[in-house]
Amino acid sequence: MRHSAFRGVVSGVAAVMFLVKTVQARELSPIEQAISKQLSEPNSAHFTQLYRSKVAPKVYCGKVTSKNKSGQDTGERLFLYDSQFDNLTMLENPQLFQYDLDTPEKLQSMDRTEAAIKSYIALCVLNR
Repeated sequence: MRHSAFRGVVSGVAAVMFLVKTVQARELSPIEQAISKQLSEPNSAHFTQLYRSKVAPKVYCGKVTSKNKSGQDTGERLFLYDSQFDNLTMLENPQLFQYDLDTPEKLQSMDRTEAAIKSYIALCVLNR
C-alpha cells in the first residue's frame, strides 16, 4: 500500500513538472521564430501581440519584449515584420523631436525612425 501511494505522489509531481515546463516553453509560431532570430537574445523574446496587417498580408505587427546583449530587458517594443523579405523593423521607444540634429548621421537616423513610425501607423494601426 505504501508503494502505490508513493507511486501516486511521484506521478503527481511528474505531471505538475511537465505542466510547468509546457507553460514555460511555449512553442513559438514560425513568424515568432523568424522575428526572434533577428533579436540580440532570440530565446528571451516574449510576444504580447502578433497580428497580420489587413492591407499587407505578408506584414505582421505586434509588441515584443526581449533582452539586449548585456542581458537587460529592452521593454515592450512595437515591430513590423515583412515575412516576404524577412525584414524586421523595431520601434525603439521613438522620441523623434529630441534629436540634436548636428550631424548628417543623426538627421538620417531621425528620417529612418520617422519612416518606421509612419509605416507602423499605416500598416498596423489604421488597418488592424
